[in-house]
Amino acid sequence: MAYVCVMRLLHTFPLFLIAPVWAQCDMELYGYNPLTTEMTIVVKNGQCLTEADSIGEFLLGLNFDPPLAVSPFECVQGLDWALLIFPLDFPGFDIGQGDDDILQSGDTVNFFLTEVPFFGSGTSLCWINAIEEGAFYDECVVMTIHQINDSETITGESGLTNEPYPDVDPSDNILVWSLGPNCESPPWPYNPPVYVPDPCNDDAIFVPNAFTPNNDGKNDVFRAYTDGDCWLWWEMQVFNRWGDVVWESDVPGAQWLGNNTVGVFGHSVSDGLYYVPDGVYYYKIRGQKRGDVWIELNGIVNLLR
Repeated sequence: MAYVCVMRLLHTFPLFLIAPVWAQCDMELYGYNPLTTEMTIVVKNGQCLTEADSIGEFLLGLNFDPPLAVSPFECVQGLDWALLIFPLDFPGFDIGQGDDDILQSGDTVNFFLTEVPFFGSGTSLCWINAIEEGAFYDECVVMTIHQINDSETITGESGLTNEPYPDVDPSDNILVWSLGPNCESPPWPYNPPVYVPDPCNDDAIFVPNAFTPNNDGKNDVFRAYTDGDCWLWWEMQVFNRWGDVVWESDVPGAQWLGNNTVGVFGHSVSDGLYYVPDGVYYYKIRGQKRGDVWIELNGIVNLLR
């Protein structure tokens, strides 16, 4: 296309004056993904009071800025907007508005344009084609949202129930975007974060109070039972009754076999052949968990052969 995008339209009031109707509930067209056609609509204030009837609850408008001099899309001609009306109370159709089929304050609605039934002027196929092909034009794609029932308009025209006009910021009812060089990309849809429980929050360290390193295959090692992936830093030491360190490790869950690996009593650090006598030993654990949680544990362990 020959036109160059005019950025004056980017969330400015004059553009919205040519829209077919005003948003009569404070609804925001939050974001759009042109690759998947996922869209987010947010109800910021007030309540769209009635359930959808045969004409639906809200509609979307589509056009270009500047308007296409020669439009290849039957549903988008000059200043005439391509309109899509969305029914909320429709068999098998739920875009997240809840059981009451009413868009209310705080509702955040995500849906895919390619997966919902369309009504109104212009077919769904024309609408999707205009978005997919027009996304790369020199002109900007302009998308608007309008709630069409209930309240009066900003210009004072009466709605179905003649409620006050709640939309204080009509500029957020539009998105102006393209995937070409002349316009900004659309903001991404909002996807609320999914809470994933952190197993490290429930990771309790279990340290037994006795073990029998006699190679019978039963309770032969001493260790602290914990999830090693939860630790950023770990230190465990075992002391004899004179306060000498006989074993230590910086690996969570490492096993002590009842041997001396530190080098007291004349043995080297590397031989690990000296097995300490039966008796009571003391351990100390210090570490830092993910989430900046620091721990320090002390206790005793009985070594029995």
